[in-house]
Amino acid sequence: MPSQPPDHPHEFHAGVWDYEANRPVVDGKIEDPITGEVIPVTEGTSFYAGPPNVDITIMNLHADASGTFRFQRAFPFERLLAHIMRVIDREGITLHALNATSYSITVVLADDLKEKGGYDKIALEMVNGIWDSPA
Repeated sequence: MPSQPPDHPHEFHAGVWDYEANRPVVDGKIEDPITGEVIPVTEGTSFYAGPPNVDITIMNLHADASGTFRFQRAFPFERLLAHIMRVIDREGITLHALNATSYSITVVLADDLKEKGGYDKIALEMVNGIWDSPA
């Protein structure tokens, strides 16, 4: 499986995981979760970006800004968390809750965000603005 070079100095290559087996793909193979046998990935297999990518979930409790955004980014979680908190601080967003671990960041907002460009714009800035951040 070909990989792309990173677009940012802090972005890393994280590889892919086999969706059905929930195992990382290495050299086109996975370890069968039942037998432990190393087998080739089959044609038509679905993949996703698993660890060490960071799973980011952004929710908003405000009645006028519903929905959940979920993204995965191949950056160190400390840099992602710092970027997300800079956006919250810069925009004056009301934060309801935050949980962060090495591979997951969950942000719960309580702000209508209308004066800040809307929920979609803010959520996308939190997860995509990292590429515009300094190295």
